[in-house]
Order: sequence, then C-alpha cells, then structure tokens
Amino acid sequence: MRHLLKALAFTPRELLQFDFFLGVLGGAAGWHLAQSNPVALGSVVSVVQQIVGAILGSVIAGVAIQAAFFDDQFLRKMKDSGTDPISCMAPFLFTAALGVVSMLLLIVLTAVTTPAPGDGPASSCGVWILATACGFTSVWTIASLVPALDTMVQFVRLKMEATDVPDSRKE
Repeated sequence: MRHLLKALAFTPRELLQFDFFLGVLGGAAGWHLAQSNPVALGSVVSVVQQIVGAILGSVIAGVAIQAAFFDDQFLRKMKDSGTDPISCMAPFLFTAALGVVSMLLLIVLTAVTTPAPGDGPASSCGVWILATACGFTSVWTIASLVPALDTMVQFVRLKMEATDVPDSRKE
C-alpha cells in the first residue's frame, strides 16, 4: 500500500484541477438530492455505481496497456532521461483508487438508504453527509478520466520520441 501512496503523492496544485471542482459540485448535488428527494437517491446511486464500475474497468485496462509498453529498452531510456515511469501511470492509479473509495461509499449509502419493508426512505444528517461524499468522489472519479487520458496522449508521444534516442546499453 505504501508504494501506491508514494505514487499518488500529488501536490495540491496537481489535485486542485477542474475535475476536483466538478467533484465538489457533485457533492453539492448529492447533498441536495438527499435532502430534497431521498426516494430518487436510490435510483441515482444505482446508475452512478454502474458508471463508476465501468470507469474502474477501463482504468485498469488503461494501466495494463501502458504497462505493456514498458519494455526494457524503453525503461532504460526513461531512466537515462530521469523520467519516472510511475508518473506516466499516476493519473490512472489515482482514478482507480478514487473509484474504489467511491464504490465503497456507494455500497454503504445503498445499505443505509434501502428501506425495510413498510419503512419510508431514509433521510437524516448522516445520509446527507454520505450522499455528499458519494457525489463528490463519484463525480471526481468520472471527471478525472480526462487528465488520465491526457497523460496517455503524453505517454504515447514520449514513446514515439524515444524511438529517436539511442539506447544506453551496448549490445
């Protein structure tokens, strides 16, 4: 776990991008929905769970594709240039970790808002806070795909530029 945390050691400037602020809006939407229409909350949570699950799958596939491009020759070139290969995967790893947190929160929200037979919808300050956390992490997960895709484009360009750099290993 410490290796993942080290890879995700972003600066505040790197974290406070547009995707974070969209997450804040998602949190506000979760709070508002939990207060104004707790019955609809279950439907929204169901859809969001599916979207976040699909994102987790695509992010894991993206990391696998990137990792496949890390052959020995390319890794030597990255080392020679002082580029950390983990930095190329960090946005995908961040999105995956954030997606896992989001899914766990969504599972808890589903559990606490599913009414028992004969009960009405759950509505309390705890549910409002949980809905806020779910909205924040879910929307941030969804929006963080854009920076991750940007990193993928940069990575492909780096891989292309590496073809012009001689390998430091003498064969």
